[in-house]
Amino acid sequence: MKKLVKDYRESVRERVLELLWRQWDAFGVAGITPPERHYIIDPEALLLATATFGRWDPRLFDEAIDCVMLNGRFINGPRLKRMLRQYGFEGGGVMAVISSMLREKDRRSNWRIQMPERPSSQALFFFSNGRPMDGFGPLDSTFIEFGFRRGKLDLRGYSQPFDPANSSNVWLKLRAFFGNSSRVEILLYLLAKGEGYPSRIARETGYAQKSAQDTMVEMAASGLLLQTRKGREVRYRLSSSLWNKLMFENRPVPEWVPWAPLFRAIEMIWLRLYDSQLLELSSLGLTSELFMLMKQVRPLIDNADLGHLLSPERQGMGDDYFGTFSGDVDNILDNVGCGE
Repeated sequence: MKKLVKDYRESVRERVLELLWRQWDAFGVAGITPPERHYIIDPEALLLATATFGRWDPRLFDEAIDCVMLNGRFINGPRLKRMLRQYGFEGGGVMAVISSMLREKDRRSNWRIQMPERPSSQALFFFSNGRPMDGFGPLDSTFIEFGFRRGKLDLRGYSQPFDPANSSNVWLKLRAFFGNSSRVEILLYLLAKGEGYPSRIARETGYAQKSAQDTMVEMAASGLLLQTRKGREVRYRLSSSLWNKLMFENRPVPEWVPWAPLFRAIEMIWLRLYDSQLLELSSLGLTSELFMLMKQVRPLIDNADLGHLLSPERQGMGDDYFGTFSGDVDNILDNVGCGE
């Protein structure tokens, strides 16, 4: 089973990194990648995921930083910090470095992420097998300051402004017009989903329920947002289909995906598969660990509206559980276009 785990984690690595390349390509990174699936890209969730997964692909990591240096003003810093805290993403230290670099370039940057704790020096990047990759040549002083060893960062400057005609970039398009505000997320959710109620909208956009509800009450006063009450539940929808025509020019509306809980679930799976201690367990112990791992990530996958893709909780328990586990993970990755 240990060989199965090694082979499988390599498959997961390739598929997830390809997905991230496609999303960053739409954001403005220089690259040659297939067209992006018809999903709305969440900038903060993408950056948080890259802070972890990009450590297995130095080129992706550096190109993403290059892109953030150009388009960083469209990143919602307070929302990014809330999502980092809410979901417990592992890349807080890396995000602290990136936020420091962005503030150095643009003092107007509205986000600052503190280092969770100053770690002892560690390699920033990893080889595909999970072995640490020490930096070559002179080390980068900025990353050293935050406890990460890597070669000197040399940004190529090839990134481009995001393409507003690419419907996957509608999040950035709205921010460019309205600014970094929760109203953008609320409007975008309603454009994609048609209607929603405050608790669901708040959860899927990364805001506190009261904050989202208060904002929607204010927006409804404009007459452009309509309320429908069913019992104690209030649903909201846009008052006109002209919004869709304005944003998407009568093209199909991209699919809404709650990327933050989905990326966090994949991150938890990824890091456990690359934990060297996992491979030291017996087959029975490994089966037990994978079962507990899926139990831990199941609520996140449910929050990403993909729980229906998972097998019943105890299906395949025993010697065949790895097949159930890998099949469930593959179903999730297939659904969001990984490896297409």
